[in-house]
Amino acid sequence: MADVGEGQEEPNKEPFLATPTVGRGIGDFLKGTMGEGLGGNLLLYVKIFLGIFIVVVVIMILFIKPGILVN
Repeated sequence: MADVGEGQEEPNKEPFLATPTVGRGIGDFLKGTMGEGLGGNLLLYVKIFLGIFIVVVVIMILFIKPGILVN
């Protein structure tokens, strides 16, 4: 039988996969979510959090004391 080219060997059954040693800590996770270190998009996250917080507070005021804006 003639050679048929690359990738035609027997399947690689149960290969050894080494456990990753880097990029597994909380610092690495935060770095990935915030861009360049903790200062990358931190201001953006703060603005989003404050915007959501203000909306929630306004909705709570309107539902708990709806007459507060009438007086």
